[in-house]
Formats: sequence, C-alpha cells, structure tokens
Amino acid sequence: RGFQEAPFNALRMEAELDAGPIYFSRNVSLAGTLADIFARLSPLAVEMISKILACEPEPAPQVGEPLVFRRRSPEQSEILAGEELENVFDKIRMVDFSEYPRAFVRLGNGKVEFSNARIKDGEMRADAVFRLSDV
Repeated sequence: RGFQEAPFNALRMEAELDAGPIYFSRNVSLAGTLADIFARLSPLAVEMISKILACEPEPAPQVGEPLVFRRRSPEQSEILAGEELENVFDKIRMVDFSEYPRAFVRLGNGKVEFSNARIKDGEMRADAVFRLSDV
C-alpha cells in the first residue's frame, strides 16, 4: 500500500484481535525485506516487554479507526506485465520469508518464483527459481 513505516504496538490482550489498550508504540521502518523488518521488531519487542514487566504502566485506549492488514494471498503475489519496478520490488520483498509463498510470474506450464530482491542504479536483481506447476 506504499507505507514507508508503520506503528509497532505493545497491547493488552483483549477478546478482539489487536483491540486492547496500548502500553507502548514505536514507528518502524518498512524498508528492506520482511526478514529485515522482523529483525528490527525483535529488539523492540524485548524492550517493550521488559518495560511493561519493570514499570507496570497503565495502557492508553486506542483512538481512531483501525487499519487492518490481511496476509497477502498467493494470487496477490503474481507479478503482472506492465507493473512499475517499485511495485514488483515490494511484491517480492514483502513475502521474502520462509512462511510466505514467493512472488512469481507465470511461464508456460510453471512459474518463476523470486527472492532476495535488491534495487541498484534503476534496476532490480533477484534470485529466481522455476517450478513446474498446475498454474
């Protein structure tokens, strides 16, 4: 969706998902691969949990309308002809993690899946694997 950063929140658990009051919130850069983003989140999570345990702060109610992000479906990871370079890069990098289906292009009776994308000097390079499939 074009976001460059997103809030990372420590919430009190409630019956509804992500609905509890907020203990701490920090904006986190969404640059790099999904693994890069997770690597930035891990120390923040430890820091927030440590502060909650040590200080027992009172969480503040959430304000505003929630913005819900659903896990992208494999069909949404298909790279289509004519897409802008940045959009293709985002499709690859945001599912470049072991538990996600890779971004791909259809090719004959298979597909080419991409990972490890990087942009330099106006061009993108990525690792590619061809898989025969029932696409």
